[in-house]
Amino acid sequence: VEKINIATDATRTYSSERSSQLGHISLVDMFGLENFPVNRFEQFCINYASEMIQHRYLTDNFKTMTDEYVTEKLRLDGMDDLQMVDNSDLMELLGGKIGIIVALDEECVRQGGSDSMFVYKVKVVHEMSSRMVNDRHHSAGIFSIRHSADTIEYTADEFME
Repeated sequence: VEKINIATDATRTYSSERSSQLGHISLVDMFGLENFPVNRFEQFCINYASEMIQHRYLTDNFKTMTDEYVTEKLRLDGMDDLQMVDNSDLMELLGGKIGIIVALDEECVRQGGSDSMFVYKVKVVHEMSSRMVNDRHHSAGIFSIRHSADTIEYTADEFME
């Protein structure tokens, strides 16, 4: 990041008298998934945010543009075979009406709720999702998700704290 900041720093290239006219470029690391040997709630939240940013970026910049071209009957020269990575199914799994966030919220307010019961419910409700890893070797408090860039195993211990 520091190298990119230095390389894109226009104040180093242009005279100081023009520096007040310079704009800025903002870069977002939208593929910044965290995958550690042990991934907990913090990594889940960071990865969820990263997936949301990616979804928003792809939708706003590619899906909307191609839809407009089709509606206006414009040719998509060189873009006819554009393959947009669609993570809508993942967004539904993570934050949809019956998604993981909702399951966690419900388990937190349930008297006697537990991390292992949360994981059990998530696995049962989403067993047909191509994004959930169905690994019978997982212990009771572990689940895995196929994110856009990697499969990540989460340890749900302390998710409810």
